[in-house]
Amino acid sequence: MTAERKMVNNLEPQPCCSHLSKEELFIENGKYILDEVNSSAPNKYLKSHSVPTTPSVYRKETLTFSEGWPLTEESSPSAYSFIGKVDNVKQLLSKPTVSKWKKYIKLVCLISLWFCITIILMAKSERRSDTIHQISVPKEKTRTFWILEVPTMKSIDVELGGSLLPSYYGNMSQHWSSLWIEVVQTNDTTSEKSISFKKKISDTWSVPIVSESLIDFVPEVKRSHVFHLEAINASLVKDMILRIVIKTNINRSFPISLSYQLSPIDPKDGVLYAAGVLLGLYILIIFEIVHRTLAAMVASTASIAILATFDARPSLGEMVTWVDVETLLLLFSMMLLVTVFSETGVFDYLAVLACKITNGKVWPLINTLCAFTALLSSFLDNVTTALFMTPITIRLCEVIELNPVPILIAVVMYSNIGGALTPIGDPPNVIIATNKDVKEALWCMSIFI
Repeated sequence: MTAERKMVNNLEPQPCCSHLSKEELFIENGKYILDEVNSSAPNKYLKSHSVPTTPSVYRKETLTFSEGWPLTEESSPSAYSFIGKVDNVKQLLSKPTVSKWKKYIKLVCLISLWFCITIILMAKSERRSDTIHQISVPKEKTRTFWILEVPTMKSIDVELGGSLLPSYYGNMSQHWSSLWIEVVQTNDTTSEKSISFKKKISDTWSVPIVSESLIDFVPEVKRSHVFHLEAINASLVKDMILRIVIKTNINRSFPISLSYQLSPIDPKDGVLYAAGVLLGLYILIIFEIVHRTLAAMVASTASIAILATFDARPSLGEMVTWVDVETLLLLFSMMLLVTVFSETGVFDYLAVLACKITNGKVWPLINTLCAFTALLSSFLDNVTTALFMTPITIRLCEVIELNPVPILIAVVMYSNIGGALTPIGDPPNVIIATNKDVKEALWCMSIFI
């Protein structure tokens, strides 16, 4: 090939430029021009030229080769694809080094995080089960329960069990049990007469209870509440002891079970820690710092380490109960079905069937595609269904010469509608449908729809 110039109106990205022998790019009269130059010969120096970049692929700027920059078989631009957003050859040449440093930094960060989590889990033992105390509250009297330990935080978590009503039935009951915490100074915890000082240091927690005739028949319901204690000057009150005061408004004795925890995690702080872990998980997944599976493992292990830091490390049996096996098995089965459908060409067949039904008419074709997508999403995972329907929709739009963007938006919307239609169409629906309270409400598919 001689040194004549070829006009190129649109520079297409090449997978590798090694097949372009003796070429040089520059701009003349606003058009792309290709010139020959021996750029692959060793020990040659590339003169200062500007390589235009395709606006549809690159940024609207030029790739500058510095004067006197040596070209070798390893460092020549022919060894690189022009796909990318780079400013000069030095960035191309330094890219492997930067990637290497990023790899080392990521490895060091992961090892440091693993080391910190391991130290925390080794230093903190599992949380001991709270001792459950059985108490009977007498008629028209208050019952006290003494807390002989000193709380480590300004809050106490109290859990009650008995013939209680859930919070959403609270407005349907006329009977209540009230609890609060007092600080007292006494020489004898068995006699009220020996108390020389007492003060209420918490809010009052009112728990709805069932009617008197149903106390001995209803199943046990547990309720918990975190009492935030008021500050009190310990020097003014010596030998302080805390106690829980319980009172009811029913005309019979009321049996309950009581347990407490002196160092609970503040719900406000817990929300902040959970938000931090979730944000870190999103960063790891969005920027593809590590594989999604490893990111989920890191986030879950960090959550357990945070609980262990606040002396709330769960036991292995308790963590196993957190795993929703029913939801995982259902999602796994749906993924298998979607994979089988995609391999057997079910989605392609539906696209062809939609074309046959509508005879290639635009709006009926779009409505039929959306209907098929909603139908599949109601029984399969809606996200996966939308992913498989996307390339089919794009191919159909290319055939009928339509812009695929608005059609894809409609397909995704109908995918979400179909996923929300049934209990198995979307993972949140599965979690709702497998909830204990929802199951006890005797729901069915028709009620959910």
